[in-house]
Amino acid sequence: MGISASRNRVKSAVSRSPEFDSACDSAFSHCLSLTQHAFPGVFPFQLPTASAHLHGSLSALPLVHRWVPSPPSRSQIDSALRLVILGRSITVGGPQILSLAEFKQWAAELYTAAVMENAGKAVLTRVPIGIAGIAGLGMATRSGKELIGSAIGVYALGVATSIYLSLSDRSVHMKRKIDGYEQLPFKRYVEIGRVALVNYGKEYGRLVVIVDVIDQNRALVDAPDMVRTQMNFKRLSLTDIKININRVPRKKTLVQAMQEADVQGKWEKSSWGRKLIVQRKRASLSDFDRFKIMLARIKRGGLIRQELAKLKKEAAS
Repeated sequence: MGISASRNRVKSAVSRSPEFDSACDSAFSHCLSLTQHAFPGVFPFQLPTASAHLHGSLSALPLVHRWVPSPPSRSQIDSALRLVILGRSITVGGPQILSLAEFKQWAAELYTAAVMENAGKAVLTRVPIGIAGIAGLGMATRSGKELIGSAIGVYALGVATSIYLSLSDRSVHMKRKIDGYEQLPFKRYVEIGRVALVNYGKEYGRLVVIVDVIDQNRALVDAPDMVRTQMNFKRLSLTDIKININRVPRKKTLVQAMQEADVQGKWEKSSWGRKLIVQRKRASLSDFDRFKIMLARIKRGGLIRQELAKLKKEAAS
């Protein structure tokens, strides 16, 4: 279970992500604009600029974010370029430029090599430090050589396994693989501006906005027709709606932001909001209203049975 066995997996995860294609197209267009579109491709001297441009766009990828914190070095850029142009026929005397397909191939090779190199450095850095600590602890406790050797072996195997899993699709992070790209399964977060529904207490059923997070259990919430108050997260159900506000805004600013975002309209159009509106209407009905609804249902059922009987009779004849 070596790190080199994960190279193809890393390359596949990087090159098949939607962000990779868009980042390559953006960087390629940026390089063409620097030469005023006088050439149909990218020159080798433009690759460092393209690498920095790509890093800014690919930082959202989990592998790049974790293992490539800074743009790749010039040596890595040249190595990836050599892999791309190796065996390619280049016109003698003509400009050595990369087409869009070759540029994407170069970018995939570059960031695959960067991820693998930094992961290998992590193994070489963590294992010796851990071995030294285990050996020192063994000397202090006067443990046997066999016990120390076993502990060192288990530690080294654990480090290699953790890094191998971080390079694989079975990441320890809570992610799902969708169309070849790993995404977080959560879309609703406790954050400033998140609209929530109160599910318990005297404010039950009210839409509120989180204006500040007090601690891991409570948030400061506000709404146009209520006094700003703190509320436990257990009493809040997060919605998909989020407005753009700063931390602890004034009431006037909050009301204006909610009106501009059309919070009430979006909520009433959502399936969740429509379901609650129907529940409120049913709860507000009187006994006579419910009696009329019962008669309407009986009448509707009778009409349905009549039409069904006609269809059966026509089908039989």
